[in-house]
Amino acid sequence: DRVWFKDDLSYCVGDNPNMYRGIVDAVDGDFVEITPLQSLIDGVDDFTLRIPTKTKPPDEMYVFPDFSDITLRFDIGDKVICKANDWIPATVSYRWPIFELEEQNFPLPSAAVDLVPHYKCNKLFDDGYPSVAAPYDNNDCIQSRPSTFRFKVGDSVTFNSM
Repeated sequence: DRVWFKDDLSYCVGDNPNMYRGIVDAVDGDFVEITPLQSLIDGVDDFTLRIPTKTKPPDEMYVFPDFSDITLRFDIGDKVICKANDWIPATVSYRWPIFELEEQNFPLPSAAVDLVPHYKCNKLFDDGYPSVAAPYDNNDCIQSRPSTFRFKVGDSVTFNSM
């Protein structure tokens, strides 16, 4: 089983989601032993973390199930538009920013339908809130930013508002 975890002592740092996503190796009473995905990518297959199962934010360590797909459409640095009230031009700054759950006081997911943020993006124009989140990786929440437009600056256009 895959899980998300928080452990300030080792792999749970940085904007690499493989640092705080892992595979359950064993469950031992009130603890779970996890191999972080990044340790497997690094070729360190004997590294495990021991995380208590009965903790939650704001505790130093906690774990919760990972029901999400492993792949996302956008990479860090991609130019996108994110839907808030309007479509906002932005740049992807984090993939799988699970730390936002704790920072925004959202409950930890316990079912596949629960919210797990997919992206955190820096807005092109800062309006006092420098970033916007995309809770899901679909076209209703986040899209590629258009690089060309039908009209050029200075073009004369007419539109029908009715």
